[in-house]
Formats: sequence, C-alpha cells, structure tokens
Amino acid sequence: MKKIKLIHIISDLDMGGAEKLLSDFIEVLDRKRFEIKVIYFRGTAPLLEGIKSFGVPVTHLKIKKALSPLCFMKLYRILRQERPDIVHTHLILGDFYGITAAKLSGVPVICSTKHNTHYFKFHGNIFSKIDSILMNMCDKIIAVSNAVRDFYVENEKIPVSKFEVVRNGVFVEKYNDITVRPLHGVSLLEETPICLCVANFTRQKGHETLLQAWKEIESLSGNPVLLLAGSGPEEKRLISIVHELNISKSVRFIGTRRDVPELMKKSILVILPSHWEGLGIVLMEAMSSGRAVVATEVGGIPEIVDDGQTGLLVPPNDFAALSVALRALISNEKLRNKMGAAGKNKALSNFGIKMMVDKIESLYASMHKNKCYKRRV
Repeated sequence: MKKIKLIHIISDLDMGGAEKLLSDFIEVLDRKRFEIKVIYFRGTAPLLEGIKSFGVPVTHLKIKKALSPLCFMKLYRILRQERPDIVHTHLILGDFYGITAAKLSGVPVICSTKHNTHYFKFHGNIFSKIDSILMNMCDKIIAVSNAVRDFYVENEKIPVSKFEVVRNGVFVEKYNDITVRPLHGVSLLEETPICLCVANFTRQKGHETLLQAWKEIESLSGNPVLLLAGSGPEEKRLISIVHELNISKSVRFIGTRRDVPELMKKSILVILPSHWEGLGIVLMEAMSSGRAVVATEVGGIPEIVDDGQTGLLVPPNDFAALSVALRALISNEKLRNKMGAAGKNKALSNFGIKMMVDKIESLYASMHKNKCYKRRV
C-alpha cells in the first residue's frame, strides 16, 4: 500500500507544549502507513536532533520578520516539489505560511491543530480575522480540548463541523516507571518538600500570581521550596518580584529542563497557575507521575483535572485562593497521596500518547480517502 505523504509545518522546535507534542507524535506515528517531513521557521530548535533521530527529514526556512515573501516562495516551491498528500500546520507562523502555501500549491488535504486559546490576545482583532480566514481554508481543525474548539467557534465564528477534538497524549510509562536520580543543578536536602511549576515564563502562565501565593505559605512546616522550570521573556521581571517579596530563599529558577519526569518524581505536587490554557500537558505528565496538582480552572484544564479528586482547581489571577489550595496539599500528605493515586489511574486509562496518535492517523486516512474519492469522481 502506498504511504500517505505528510508534511508538518510549525513555527519553531523550541521546548513548548505544541513542539514537544509534535516530537512525541512523530516518535509513535506508524511509518509503514505515513511518510513524514517537518518544516520550521525560527528558534534554536532544541528538539531538532531528537526528531532527526527518528529518521525524519527536517527543513529550516529561516525567517527574520513576520512577513517574508521570500520565505513564502521557498515554502511554496517545496510543496510543489514534494507534492504531499496532507499538510498539517501548528502555531501562528505555521498556520499563516503553511495553509496559504499549501492551498496555492494544490495540496489535497490541509489541517491545523489549535493548541491553545487566546493566540492573538496581545495582537489585535485583525490577526483573529486573518486566522479565521485561514482556518476556513482547512479541511479539518484539530482542537486539543472542547474548550479550545468552543473558543474558536465563538470568537472566530468557525463552523463547529470543521473541528475534531483530539486531546493530547503523553508517554505515561515514562513518567510512571522511572528511577529517581540526583537532580542536575539543584542542590537541596533530601527531605526538602519540592513544589514544581514547569511552564515558560510568559504572561499566559501566571507566575506572578504563584509568587504572591507562595509568599503566604513559604514558612510552612518543612520549609518547602518552589522550583520554577522554564525560560522566556518574563524571567527577569519574575526574578525581580521574587526579591521584592523577599522569598528568594525558597524559590529557585532552574531553567529549561530535559529531566522533567525526574523532577516530578522528586516533587510533592505540581502547579500550573495559567491565565488561559488549551489543555495543560504538564498536568497530564504530573498525573502520570502520581502527583497531585494545583491549577487554575481555565480552558481545557477542568477536562483533565477532577477538582477535589485528582487535584485542586482555583480561579485564575487569585493568589489568595491559590495559597489556600497550596497550603491544603503541602500540609496534608495523606490527601496528596490520595489525589496522586487517583490522577495516576486516570492517566493510565486516558492520557496515553498512542491513543492520541491513533485518532489522528484515522483522521488523516479518512480525509485522504475522501479527497481521493472526490478527485476520481
């Protein structure tokens, strides 16, 4: 049987949720059925070598500014030459260049994944209108949660029939079955309670609210420590806030990490204080690790975290509510363990990466078959 030729186009290959999800997807994809290539535009691409190690060709189309006719023409020529059956786009640049070039070059099937809500929160309405036009050019839009689908149906007036909800998946076993080793670059006493937040330092992720909440509870028994794993444009400002709040003894910035499973196993709970969120892969990873979670009740998070069962959910931008939730779990090991066990059971049943990949493969096959049939007719 002839393989379906697939090209994924994404803005960058940095350590964000969408980028890591693409890397995991490629690792599991059935290579007997699909031939895959990747195109990206910018960034240092820490995920590049991993993707290449799976035997996947990767093309870097360097882009210096958002609007680049030269970049578009290069992409157009690549698609004309490669003649893929399906182009699948991700994130803002991937959508803008990928969908338009695929449409103009005659690619039979175009789809996009919406990984988050509020992509254009700080860019103005014109970008949302352009995005709506692009999404309506797609055959299908994969939404990572019901909340993401509903957001774009309501705010960009995209027909609900365009959407297929496929929740993200993770390598549950990688987080479940792991040998805990000493953490690189993190020097703490063995008995120190660790609370972990894994999120890039952007306005979306709500770190300032977390730091304000931490001020209220840092003196709890056991002297808990907050580890902030990530990088991003807000880092310097957040470091200043830590000093202003006088909590630098109990807060550590530990950079972008490749040992997140080990970090989670060493932690007593995982926190995600986002102002908005498409789904929250890090919470799926935490639950796979058997860790209780504290998160905000936004976007797709309530679709994976059962409040009071696998973790605690609080309103966004509410440091008082967040501090109460943190205090409740840090001071109650029995409750943490109960929620962690419930989360682990849910992860084992619902969050496997293979489940996600199987659904997307079926969607590819269905779209490809339908387009081929229409072309024959």
